[in-house]
Amino acid sequence: MPVSRPTAATYAVESPVDVTRFTEDGQVRWTEDSVERFIDLATSLATASETAVSCIYRDRMVQIDSTDTNAVTMSRQGDYDDYEYGKDVGDAGRAFFFQLSEAGEVGEAVTALVPHRDAFLLAATANTLWIVRGDPAAGGGLSNLSRNVGIVSSAAWAKVDESVVFLANDGIYMVQANGGFPVSLSEDRIPQELLDVDSAVLGYSHDENGVYIFAATDETTESWFFDLVNKGFWPMDDATPAESHLLIGPLPMAGPGSFGRVVSLHGALGLGSGEVTWRIVTGDTAEEAVENAKTAIGLYQAGSTAAAAAYAASSGTLTAGRSHMSYPRTRAVWIVIWLQAASQWAYEGIILETAQSGRWR
Repeated sequence: MPVSRPTAATYAVESPVDVTRFTEDGQVRWTEDSVERFIDLATSLATASETAVSCIYRDRMVQIDSTDTNAVTMSRQGDYDDYEYGKDVGDAGRAFFFQLSEAGEVGEAVTALVPHRDAFLLAATANTLWIVRGDPAAGGGLSNLSRNVGIVSSAAWAKVDESVVFLANDGIYMVQANGGFPVSLSEDRIPQELLDVDSAVLGYSHDENGVYIFAATDETTESWFFDLVNKGFWPMDDATPAESHLLIGPLPMAGPGSFGRVVSLHGALGLGSGEVTWRIVTGDTAEEAVENAKTAIGLYQAGSTAAAAAYAASSGTLTAGRSHMSYPRTRAVWIVIWLQAASQWAYEGIILETAQSGRWR
């Protein structure tokens, strides 16, 4: 947050994410109290060949017809075994069925059913999203929310307070409590491993304000944490330490048309976190700073560590807990902070103090 700007500024970049722990929350439907068991359970569900597509909505059993996966069937209200569709049409509690389509269309196979109290029922195919408002046998209606976004499988969603977060073929989306159109949360930052998966399980962690994602294809199973605050993805791999890179920014160093100088940098990692290397990458524009940082990461991953290091104006190391203050003295218009680690780590925050350092000509 800026203080006495433009002569000096402090940026606080914080995250509640610690992917080494999991605290059970009432909205996560697992009985296990450890992350290892939670991962095992979710992985087994994600790789299951068949998971029931069913729910209770307005005191009706709602499920997919076993012989026609295009049809959504709703039992008689209060009697989950009554599927007699030929009852009097004036009987508002009668059994009912429908497809996810408009008149003259044939609905696609249904992949997920998500009830929201008695207000509405989300019903999805792999590529479309629909909403049932009220009771369709008693004046309610079916309408389309998206022709391009669906839910990949029956458990690929989680309740987040009063909203629903789900995994589609191209990213993470949210539908608010009012049942509005789906909003993308991941935009263009979703990992390649989570695109076009066969099945998935999502679980919401209230304490960490994020969603655990366990996704499967015929060949692999992926485990990720999605940070709802910073909209970032964190890979989860407790067996094998993996190299990771995080870019923070771009951050302006002073007012428009001015250089700034990084006076000090103070970082904090979680207790027990692995060591993290920080680097400051500069640019005359925000876009240039970001591109320089991405290029540096690419060189580093290709083994050209010396070429990658040339992009860093200054660097240092963060250790578990509160690290010592560093004094980079880096002068720039824009910067990106590049964090890199070769083991598991938990990021808590970085504070930068900057000061104006002349006009940019």
